[in-house]
Amino acid sequence: MRFDRSSTCAYVIRAPYSRWKEVLRGDLDPVKGMMQGKLKVQGDLPTIVRQVRAANELVELTLQIPTEFPDEA
Repeated sequence: MRFDRSSTCAYVIRAPYSRWKEVLRGDLDPVKGMMQGKLKVQGDLPTIVRQVRAANELVELTLQIPTEFPDEA
């Protein structure tokens, strides 16, 4: 998925496919990953860090969605 560069986003989080798999499996906490530089953040990182509960809840909800990774099919 590509973002339209003409749109304005408050935050953009980038990482290789392998890192996103770690997040989706629950092996990498997204906020810790951002703090460690494993997930690259464009935007105000201190604001995200203050919203740890919300970030973790979004990940927990994502983990409930059945996911198949193309490289594991």
